[in-house]
Amino acid sequence: MTYIALLVTNNQPPPETLRIWLYSSQTCESMFRIARSMSGPFSSVVNFSVTEFLRRAEKLSVLQTIKSEAESNPDFPFHFPRHHKQAKLQNFTSTARISNSLYTKEIERIVQHAFADACELVASLSINILNKVGNSITIDEVSVIVKNQWFKPNRVFRFRLGI
Repeated sequence: MTYIALLVTNNQPPPETLRIWLYSSQTCESMFRIARSMSGPFSSVVNFSVTEFLRRAEKLSVLQTIKSEAESNPDFPFHFPRHHKQAKLQNFTSTARISNSLYTKEIERIVQHAFADACELVASLSINILNKVGNSITIDEVSVIVKNQWFKPNRVFRFRLGI
């Protein structure tokens, strides 16, 4: 997550990569349900290929972008009808821009705090995570392990802290 956050601060991937709530299984299930419903109410086709799903997902993305733009800009030429219950919801669409900037120091502080919390939690369970020498592993050693795993060609993550 830290690596992704740092990439976003350097403007390499889109800022939407930090919206981790979009990666939940409920969002994925909703996406498949909506893609399946694009066949029409009287269609018997409920299964489709990966290519067809990607095509449908692209259409949904375009529609969501238009809807988001229409919600945030009253002068936008297209407007979708809204259910009265949805009108009460706050505007937090997935295509809205991240308003607050991320800074490397802030990310480092959050990660160090999370690491300290994790170490405290593991210690309360009487579990010791040791490095090769037998000392407790540090955040720098974990960073090296993650970096080495990240840059492997197959990118299959197998975290073995006792390397």
